[in-house]
Amino acid sequence: MASLMDAPSLPPWWLRLWTWSAPRRAYLLSALVIALAVFNLDRGPTVRLFTLGQNDDPWGQFLHGELYRYGFQWLPGSDASSPASVWTGCAALLLGTFLSGARLRNAGVSPRWALLFLVPGIRPLLGTILVVIPSRTESPAEPAESVSVSTSSGQTWIRRWMPRSHWGCALSCSSAAAVLGVALVQVNTELLGTYGWTLFLATPYLLGFLATWMYSLQRPLRKGEAMRISWLTVITSGLLLFGLAVEGVICLIMAAPIAFVLAALGAATAAALMKVIQRRSDGRVMCVAVATIPMLCLIERGRPAQPPVYTFSSEVFIAAPARRIWPRIVDVAGLPPDQNFWSRINLATFRRAWTEGHGLGAVRVCEFDTGTAREIVTEWEPPFRLGLKVESTPTPMQEWTFYRHIHPPHLEGYYQVNRAAFELTPVDGGTLVRGTTEFQHGLWPADYWAWWCRPVIHGLQRRVLNAVKDRTEAAMGTTSESRGP
Repeated sequence: MASLMDAPSLPPWWLRLWTWSAPRRAYLLSALVIALAVFNLDRGPTVRLFTLGQNDDPWGQFLHGELYRYGFQWLPGSDASSPASVWTGCAALLLGTFLSGARLRNAGVSPRWALLFLVPGIRPLLGTILVVIPSRTESPAEPAESVSVSTSSGQTWIRRWMPRSHWGCALSCSSAAAVLGVALVQVNTELLGTYGWTLFLATPYLLGFLATWMYSLQRPLRKGEAMRISWLTVITSGLLLFGLAVEGVICLIMAAPIAFVLAALGAATAAALMKVIQRRSDGRVMCVAVATIPMLCLIERGRPAQPPVYTFSSEVFIAAPARRIWPRIVDVAGLPPDQNFWSRINLATFRRAWTEGHGLGAVRVCEFDTGTAREIVTEWEPPFRLGLKVESTPTPMQEWTFYRHIHPPHLEGYYQVNRAAFELTPVDGGTLVRGTTEFQHGLWPADYWAWWCRPVIHGLQRRVLNAVKDRTEAAMGTTSESRGP
């Protein structure tokens, strides 16, 4: 009787669930069940299908719609018409993160790495890796001698060409990953024409992962080495892209921050996994991870996302009535060469603008050093408002490079100005002039690249408004201090 009373009681079910360790088959089966459940819930009559309109093709809907949503969007269901889809997507993300933590616990890795499941682009790649890595108890412990022999026989093709010194091994692994990275960039940009999550998030994550994984097969990883190897891989990839005339310096600099962060995350993931599965790995993880990227490219290509619309405005105060400013807004005379930072690095610089015709439907032409923009007047309310619909956008920049003919696909059609407007509001002592630009771009993550676009667009707006201000006030013999952002 005493022995029964002294027996330890089991922890509550919710605590046991939180510490659950999921084997590979359970993880894969759970992921399939969740994916199919979410897919069927989203096909309900109250939810707009997030597909290309192929209502008679459920497999196409699942492949191009659901896999894109839950693999590459920050908030799945954000584009659906029903709030139910948003809740369904959030529940799927939370369940996927929980299952990823359980799978990592089963492999002997800290479950905190499951938070990477919340990052778009990395999500499907991480899930594939978790399906492949062995469980902690899949193979019995072996003597050190037998383990080293089997490991060397299984990884001979890697150990044969890798130097044994620290820097030699690091450079070799980084170079091999960088060559793969250049190939993946070419597949994304030249072959598929996508500048999305796979290119800017999954690819650098994979490169950092692979370089660190290969290094750890030859030498033990020490503290901080995984991050240094990942950064060396990003630098080597950039040098290859520049040296092979694939990209220019400015585009590489813009992509560098996000590439360094994602590559470091990939390297940290590889280092965490290799601590527990190094002696039981036969290269399956690397092969599956590399093969996943082309599949992600095809999914992203099959479901092109609708770029968000961004609107930026600038204001300037002009000590003159609106009727004196209006003609200089409609026709902007030639401006002197621009000497600001953005012009010096070959971004598009405004030169002049003129209007052909009068009133609604008139054509306004803006000349830049990279081409001309054709605009149609949609609002004509002199002297208070001028609205324009932009029909063509010139090349946003000229690549900064030693080569003459570098013209990546992202320079044509990915950055598009949709509308522009000028508003003249009378205030005490003059007029407040606001310039507004509405644009889209096909680069992802969209908010990251919009952050780079903001200072450039503001610079163009301020250049035009300040020129109108200086000329108007000079003609009237007045001066004032500009105000506004």
